Amino acid sequence: MKKPLLTILLIAGAPAILLFPTHGVRAAAPDATLSPESFRSPPPATRPWGLWFWMSRNVTKEGITADMEAFARAGFGGLTVQCAKMPLPEGDVAFNSESWHEMFQHAVREGARLGLEIGMPVTPGWSGAGGKWIKP
Repeated sequence: MKKPLLTILLIAGAPAILLFPTHGVRAAAPDATLSPESFRSPPPATRPWGLWFWMSRNVTKEGITADMEAFARAGFGGLTVQCAKMPLPEGDVAFNSESWHEMFQHAVREGARLGLEIGMPVTPGWSGAGGKWIKP
């Protein structure tokens, strides 16, 4: 029995959807018009996202608020939080610690206040997954 092509494509494409989330990317409404005003004040679903690096554990609520207000003023629609270790003095907010969770919750609340969506990768660092617990 032949399976419909759409079913095969949906099943084959499911891993790609799981591996490559769109972080808030949505199609424009079919009746959307391209006017000069729509470029000056684009609808939230069309605004770009940015990578937002939390550098070497140096994160504060005041810094989060200041950064997010600047992103909102610049017209961003969302941010992907990325914890990165750089050759900088280490701060006190270790990834996945209680204080890190407080900072992330603050960022989510500020995002709601400012109309910014928040996302993050599955782990800290540059990898898509894994960590010290994965043997070479």
